[in-house]
Amino acid sequence: MPKPLPAPLWVIEDMIALSAVEPQLFPDPDDRQLMWHDYHPVSNAGGVYHCKVLPQLQAARATQVFIVPTLADTAALLQPHLAHAADEGVRCAIVTTSGAEECVSQGFTSKDSAPPAVIPFGTLTADLPEEDRLAILVQVLQNSSTRILHVIQCPTGWQLISRWARQLKQTGMRLHVTVAPDDSSPLGQATGPLVTLLPLCARHLDALFSPSAACTATLQQRDGYPRERILPLPDTVTSYG
Repeated sequence: MPKPLPAPLWVIEDMIALSAVEPQLFPDPDDRQLMWHDYHPVSNAGGVYHCKVLPQLQAARATQVFIVPTLADTAALLQPHLAHAADEGVRCAIVTTSGAEECVSQGFTSKDSAPPAVIPFGTLTADLPEEDRLAILVQVLQNSSTRILHVIQCPTGWQLISRWARQLKQTGMRLHVTVAPDDSSPLGQATGPLVTLLPLCARHLDALFSPSAACTATLQQRDGYPRERILPLPDTVTSYG
């Protein structure tokens, strides 16, 4: 246990000053030596980074890393990319940011290729604050063989691009995203990453994939994203480059 310390002098001085407004705050002389515990929180973020997350991503030797909230929620958007990568011989890994561990379904890749590695990042870092989780993720990516970072409907991934795009691209990494149509609030207002996060990330993107003509029209007309930079899902894309 930390050694108890006397109350700091500034606490007593502040109480005396405030007592001019609230007399009950005047410090009781008998209470001035009450125990004042000085705690220094210790983060285990370094251990999580070195022992849990980094080894898994390095072992995957993935050229392309997908960041998704869960496999179940993004399967329809993720599957075309994984199938195309498998056809081209691109090694992939999937980083899930939710707290539930998941396994890759056999339907995610072609029968001739091994399933991509799944890294349950959300589970491995569940006890850490959000800032530590983001810092670990960007460090892991910088120290891996990743050449394409692909975010699919994942707020954590969008934050990564909006805050650390320049650092990631300095390593030669390309930034891709796949979007989905807007959600709607009860009042009919558009909500979702296209409204809140795309404006922060658009200038950093090397590729943006749209699943439908309606979504493409929204990106072009409302958000002003150049039509020539909007790609369909990979069934009609010839190469990742």
